[in-house]
Amino acid sequence: RSLPARVVPLFAAAAARKRDEKPHDAAPQPAAWKEVDPYWNLSVKVLHAKNIAKSDILSQSDCYVTLRLPTASAKTHRTKTVNDSSSPVWNETFHYRIHSRVKNILELNIYDEDTVSCDDRVSKVLFDIDNLSPGKTERKVFLLDPQTRDELWVEFAMEESNDPPGQYITNGVLVAGPFARLEVKVKEKETKHEDKNLVLKLTGAYEEEQVVPGKGPDGASAEPLTFYINGDLETELKVKLRSVKHEGKKMESINKEEETEVAEEEEQVEGEVIPSALKFLPAGQEVVLSVPVGQEDVDLQLKTTDCSKELDVRLSFDIPEEEKEFVERRRRLVTPALQRALQLSQAPKPQEVPVVAVVGSGGGTRAMTALHGSLKALQALGLLDTVMYMAGVSGSTWAMSNLYSDADWSQRDLQGPITRVQAETCKNQHGAFSPGQLQYYYQEVQNRRRMGQLVSVIDMWGLIIEYYIHGQMNPRMLSDQQEAIVGGQNPYPIYTAVNMKDGILGSSDTAEWCEFTPHEVGFPKYGAFIHTRDFGSEFYMGHLIRKKPETRLSFLLGIWSSIFSVNLAKAWSTLTGSVPSYLESLGEDVRNNGTWLWQSGHLNNFHSFRYLQMEKRICVCVFIYTLT
Repeated sequence: RSLPARVVPLFAAAAARKRDEKPHDAAPQPAAWKEVDPYWNLSVKVLHAKNIAKSDILSQSDCYVTLRLPTASAKTHRTKTVNDSSSPVWNETFHYRIHSRVKNILELNIYDEDTVSCDDRVSKVLFDIDNLSPGKTERKVFLLDPQTRDELWVEFAMEESNDPPGQYITNGVLVAGPFARLEVKVKEKETKHEDKNLVLKLTGAYEEEQVVPGKGPDGASAEPLTFYINGDLETELKVKLRSVKHEGKKMESINKEEETEVAEEEEQVEGEVIPSALKFLPAGQEVVLSVPVGQEDVDLQLKTTDCSKELDVRLSFDIPEEEKEFVERRRRLVTPALQRALQLSQAPKPQEVPVVAVVGSGGGTRAMTALHGSLKALQALGLLDTVMYMAGVSGSTWAMSNLYSDADWSQRDLQGPITRVQAETCKNQHGAFSPGQLQYYYQEVQNRRRMGQLVSVIDMWGLIIEYYIHGQMNPRMLSDQQEAIVGGQNPYPIYTAVNMKDGILGSSDTAEWCEFTPHEVGFPKYGAFIHTRDFGSEFYMGHLIRKKPETRLSFLLGIWSSIFSVNLAKAWSTLTGSVPSYLESLGEDVRNNGTWLWQSGHLNNFHSFRYLQMEKRICVCVFIYTLT
């Protein structure tokens, strides 16, 4: 259902602000650029609340407020708790330094503190700092519930900072801020806690929590711990003593893929480095800080290095250079093919050659069969060589991945690959769940886990598709398909997947198209792309931090499949021929909401697909739909 952990690279902040300051008729800049903008000092004073609803049976609520501004601070600040009051007064002020280029959204949460159970969230407010005027103190009243008229009063003040302006890289939508590496060596004195591990936690960093390795001859840790941080974020470094038994439980939990957190009751001793001590560390110099942990001191040797080099994520709304080179090579083949197909007396000029794309829909075996058949028909008509791009989703990607295993597939008779696919799809499909095949699935998933890749049921589905269309292991990678387009001999393949993004504050979920090509993987919506060979590796703030082996094509087939977006009611009625009985008892609105995706998804999604994926490439689209 969701891809962010596997696709979306992590940046310092989300959307860039002030886009409306540019002239509306100005052409968008296709590539990322650097901007230097000032910082602002923001103070947020939580004043009081009114008419807070009663959550406890015997008393009024015991309220406190939390503040999160993730573009400025990795910490979650909170007020004190005001007990037994429907109109609590806090009058507490919190300070942030924000960058004027970044879209800063402050999240305010009111909680009712509970001593027995988890604290209950009473209300949530999201406030865009861009609504404030610099140099003014403004008081805002947030209406939490129109019916009960409960309110939260907050006072804001913002003024320009004396700090030097900061440089950000942006494409007008995403931004990447200052990027630094913090190395920490730990030199412990004699300790009484031999049964405990020393753990360092740097809030908001990449690999936020790390265990100190064994010590060298000088008593310092043999290898420094490495944290990657956003230089603009307020953060904090905590030093903890955690029992070895607790660490073993945690590792056991990870190995079993349990989502529940291990209890923290054994982490009884900890110290903290004040945020300001970290924020102003001079780059390139080593600083030693002593942190009290319980009754003992721990010496930390800190060293920061500025790593704000070129990004490993391409921020641009243009196609990559490799694809532009392909278009030029392919056009040399398309031009004579177009002349033959249209029986022109002379070849058209380069600027007269239309860019044609074939776009296949989803639909499992039907879509795979339809795309194979349509391409054979285009070949018979002499039109296949006029096609510049080929794109597909779900079942159409099965056909594409099969064809592009041959570097010259469009120059050969397509009856050969069609016959092979027909033989595979007509075999006994029960073999997909034979003991030997299940053992193969298990081993492949375990191999991915050992390589540090994320694993899920989608990987299993990809392996089932592999058996269905290949009948054996397919070792090829998506980047291998560069061989099939290096000379422009075949159309440029674009595989697509749908990323479902959760709605905010009750809004509906949003479907975002993600595209995969032999050169890049990314989101056209955000203008963010990575090299295909790096898909599955770990990124932070636009930088490649941990390189991992490229994902096999078979696992990508699971991601490209739309089966996990199918409405279950429709799937049931398709298989059985009847509507599930539980739907009859539900209201019309619920039934309509449940079947909307299936009824209108294919056509509407493909109109969105055409706009998001192809607007920068295509003049003519040939859509191949598979309808039930």
